[in-house]
Amino acid sequence: MCGEGAIDCTDLVDDYTCTCDVSHIGTGTRQCQAPIPCAPVVPLAGETCYELRAHGVSSPTDTTKAAVPVGDSISFFYLDVPWAAGALGSRMTFLIDNASVTAEAWLFDTANSPTGGTVMSNVTGTVVGEGAALIDFWGPGGCDLGAPADVGLHLPAPGRRVLLSVHYVNATSQPQLDGSGFEVCTVEAGSRAHTAGLTILGSEALNGPTGIPTGMHSYSGTCTNGSGSALTILSLTAHAHTLGTRMQLDVTRAAGGVSAFFDQPYEFNAQVHHELESPFTINPGDQVTATCTFDNTTGAPVPYGLKLDQEQCYLFTLAYPYQALDNGVPSLFGPVNTCW
Repeated sequence: MCGEGAIDCTDLVDDYTCTCDVSHIGTGTRQCQAPIPCAPVVPLAGETCYELRAHGVSSPTDTTKAAVPVGDSISFFYLDVPWAAGALGSRMTFLIDNASVTAEAWLFDTANSPTGGTVMSNVTGTVVGEGAALIDFWGPGGCDLGAPADVGLHLPAPGRRVLLSVHYVNATSQPQLDGSGFEVCTVEAGSRAHTAGLTILGSEALNGPTGIPTGMHSYSGTCTNGSGSALTILSLTAHAHTLGTRMQLDVTRAAGGVSAFFDQPYEFNAQVHHELESPFTINPGDQVTATCTFDNTTGAPVPYGLKLDQEQCYLFTLAYPYQALDNGVPSLFGPVNTCW
């Protein structure tokens, strides 16, 4: 176990730390739990790091903080790509500025056309129609995304936009300010043998329009490796809202047999990033089934949605080759790097 109340993930990691020091990535130390706010990254040799922060007004040079209204809200921050063409991500972390209002955050590669620096407040949170691919996600208790030394994370090229989406829950009686955001460390083009990216597994069909009934219920989505070649899974992050209790990933081999790849209790405040002890190979035709279990104690059906009093069922899976696991199934949320 990694700290009081932490998820036991010793079957997934070879060594882990209870700190959020992302310098461990690629060094043989794996993160199991992150009970403290994420610390800024200290660049390693060959790395250049960039901060992509929430800000107050629409300007590429603005450094003021974003206004956070009372209640549940989502804000979009469109940012120019700051790195050179072909750069690969080596490590990413989320820097929390105002922990009292920051609920979760998403970082997208998008083809949308707003000028870099554009701020959109109180949006629905969907990225439908934007051609957006998820780069990274942060939820409470999580911290970093990284890869072994021979793997780089795909990043958008200059000319596209980075979209920082921050979900706020301001339970105070007054508006607040926030400057949270992702820190992205990069290495030069061609410096890593493999390029990886996230694929969103899971299900958005949470009992249809009526929502999750009261009691315990599970929902699954199945993704088939239709790329025609083997692919490698490096890590994953499970994500639901407050009713989630367990997340599973099972692999049905095309050659026969089923194996429980991932099976862990889920806690909203412990959305840890699980780096696998050994990379896991998915062969052509293999099926990966992601299952989320919920305990609805609210007394009423709870539908799928982006607000925290609604529910989601996602497993963000880091794999290479980049996009090999994606099948682009339409998403109510809108990212294009999906498979179910």
